[in-house]
Amino acid sequence: MNDFYRKMLANPSDIDRDTLEFLQNNFSKAVKLIKSIGDRKNTIYRVASEILSVQHDFFKDGPMHLKPLTQADIAQKLGIHESTVSRTVNGKFMDTPRGIYEFKYFFKSGMTNTKGLTVSSESIKRMIRSIVENENKAAPYSDQDITGILSGKGIDISRRTVANYRGELRILRANKRKRY
Repeated sequence: MNDFYRKMLANPSDIDRDTLEFLQNNFSKAVKLIKSIGDRKNTIYRVASEILSVQHDFFKDGPMHLKPLTQADIAQKLGIHESTVSRTVNGKFMDTPRGIYEFKYFFKSGMTNTKGLTVSSESIKRMIRSIVENENKAAPYSDQDITGILSGKGIDISRRTVANYRGELRILRANKRKRY
């Protein structure tokens, strides 16, 4: 805030009533704006801290360790509305030792494996990519084969979900991946 106007407000007897009212009104608006910016900064910090807490294994061990997390989970933990979390993370990025990620990257759905642990959809997609990258190119795995491999790793997933994830990863069907 401008020091000149602040000094004018300090000596209200030196200025006319209209000017005083104008300065007080705008000073009040400026204080509200500064408080709102501080509140926004605090909310971003709290959401980022909660993401770091939940996704600790991701930051320590990499993308295969991303855990399922929803904006509703964060909202509940912080005692704020889910729409506040949504607005807070929209268009925000986090600079991490593993690179720069949009806050939304950390919100993933997931499923429970046979050991009762939750596995994020992102981790499952990375597993599918790894399986396809390491397959015999002369006899690539079908979606059903991939389902079986994942089942052997304790992930109970349907063939259709594997097909959907494969499509999202832009991985061709087995007959299109075959190399002679």
